[in-house]
Amino acid sequence: MAEGRTVSSTIDSSSQSASHSDSRERFSSEKRSRTSENSATSENSTASSQSSGMSGRSARSVSSTSSTTSPSTPSQHSATDSGEHAGSHFPQLVPSRAIWRGVLTSVIAFGLFALAIFLFVSLFLLIASMEAGTDLGNVTSSFTGGLIILSQGLAIHTTELKLSIIPLGLTWLSMSLLRATFQRRRNTLLGDFASVLTWTVLTAGTAYFTRDILAAQMWQVAAYPALIAALSWIWSCASDQTSPVYAFLEHRVLKRYASATLRTNLARGLRLARRILITYLLLAFATLLAWIILGWSSMANVFTLTHMGIGSRITTTVLSIGWLPNFLIWALAWLFGATISIGTLGTFSLWVDQSTALPPIPVLGILPQSVASDGTRTALLFTPVLLVTLLGIWTLVARREYKLLKLRPTLRDLLDYLYPLGAFIVSILVTITTSFALIRVSSGSLGEKNLAFLGIDISESLATFGRPIQWGLMTAWLLVIVIVLVQLGVIYGRAYLASRSEDVNSSASSPHHETTDFPHNPTHTTEDTHEH
Repeated sequence: MAEGRTVSSTIDSSSQSASHSDSRERFSSEKRSRTSENSATSENSTASSQSSGMSGRSARSVSSTSSTTSPSTPSQHSATDSGEHAGSHFPQLVPSRAIWRGVLTSVIAFGLFALAIFLFVSLFLLIASMEAGTDLGNVTSSFTGGLIILSQGLAIHTTELKLSIIPLGLTWLSMSLLRATFQRRRNTLLGDFASVLTWTVLTAGTAYFTRDILAAQMWQVAAYPALIAALSWIWSCASDQTSPVYAFLEHRVLKRYASATLRTNLARGLRLARRILITYLLLAFATLLAWIILGWSSMANVFTLTHMGIGSRITTTVLSIGWLPNFLIWALAWLFGATISIGTLGTFSLWVDQSTALPPIPVLGILPQSVASDGTRTALLFTPVLLVTLLGIWTLVARREYKLLKLRPTLRDLLDYLYPLGAFIVSILVTITTSFALIRVSSGSLGEKNLAFLGIDISESLATFGRPIQWGLMTAWLLVIVIVLVQLGVIYGRAYLASRSEDVNSSASSPHHETTDFPHNPTHTTEDTHEH
C-alpha cells in the first residue's frame, strides 16, 4: 500500500510538473507571438511614416492603427475627432430598413397623438350626452378627425361656421410627440424623410376620412402637415447635440467656413434671442393670468347663458387649453400695444374695448378691458423695453458673454464694443421672425362674414413686437458705451494731470538748465555771427 501511495504521488507530481511546464510554454509562446506582432506593427508604422509619397490623411490613419505601440499626441486626436465626429453618430442601416424604421416612427407618434385626442373627445361627448339627454357617440370619429386636421393647419367647416383658427396647443403636442420619437428612434436622412412623408400621408388620410367637413385645398393638405413634420425633425436635431445633423453642421459647416469670432457672436446672438423669447413668454403668461382673474365673472356668465352643467364647464375649459398658445400671443401683443380683433364685432386694446353681440364662446369672456390710467398704460408699454434693456446689459457685461466693463479700458478695446452689434442684429432677426410666424398662425376665422378674422393684424403687430427689442438693445449698448467713455475720460484725464504736474515740478526745480540746453537760441546765434 505504501508503495502504491508512493507511486501515485510520484505520478501526480510528475503530471503537475508537466502541466506547469505546458502552461509556461503556452505563456512564453503567446508572449513571443505578441512581441513579434508588436514589433511587426512598429516596423510597419515606422516604414510607412518614412515613406515620402504618403499624404497627411493616410499618415494619420497609420498613426491611429499603431496607437498600441506609439501614443499619439492630443493635437492628432483633436484633428481626427473633428474630422470624424460628424459621421460617427450616423446609424449604419440598410436603405430598406431605414425607410421602414422611419415609417414606423411616424406611425407611433401619430397613433399616440390620435389616441390622446380620441380619449378626450370620447369623455367630452359622454359628459355632454349625459347632460343633454341625447346620444352623441356617432360624431366621435368625425369630431376626433376634425381636431386632428385642424391642429395640422387645415380649416374645417360645418353648416353654420368655418373654423380655421389653429389650436396651437394641439399642434405643439403633435410636434412634441414626433420630436420625441425622432430622438428615440435615430435614423438616417432617408429614414427621416420617410417619417416626414408618412406623417403627411397619415394626415391626408385623416382629411379624406373627414372630407365632409374639410375646407382646405389640396396643396394645403400636402404642405402643412409636411411643414409640421419637418419642423419637428429640425427641433429634434437642434435640441440634441449628439444628433448626426447637429454634428455635421457644427464640424463640417460652421468650423470649416466660419471664423471663431463669427461663431462666437452668432452663438451669443442666439442665446440672447432665446432669453428674450423666454422673457416674452413669461410676460404673456402674467398678462393672460391677469385676464383670467379679471374676466372670470364674464366667462361664468357665458356658461350660465349656455346652460352648461359642471361637467360640460370642466371639459369645455380643458378643450379651450388647446387654444392657450393663441391667447398667450394675443395677450403679449395687447401688452405691446397691438389691437385684438374679433371680426367686426369686437376690438380690444390698451386704449379701447368695444364689442357687440359676441358669439357665446366662454373663453372669449376673458378678453380685457381698456386701461383707463395713462400712467398704468405707460408703465405696461415700458415694461418690455426695460426687461430687454436689462438682458442686453447682461449680455454686454457678463463674464461668460462679452465682459465689456473693465477696470482700466484702453482705446484699443473700442473695437470690442462693435462685436455686440452683430449679436444684437442676430437676436433681433430671430425674435422678429419668430414673432411673425407665431402671429400668423395664431389668427384665423370663426365664420365667413362678421367673424371672418379673429386675432391681431400682422403689419401692426410686427411694429409692436419689434419696438421693445430694438429700443431695449440700443439703449443697453449706448449705456455701456457711455460708461466706458466716462471711464476713459477719467483715466486719461488723471494721466494728463499727472504728466502736467510732473512737467511743472521739473521746470520749477531747474529753470536755467532748460534755457541753456535749448538747441536753437537766436541770441546766441546772432552773437556768434557778429564775432565772426
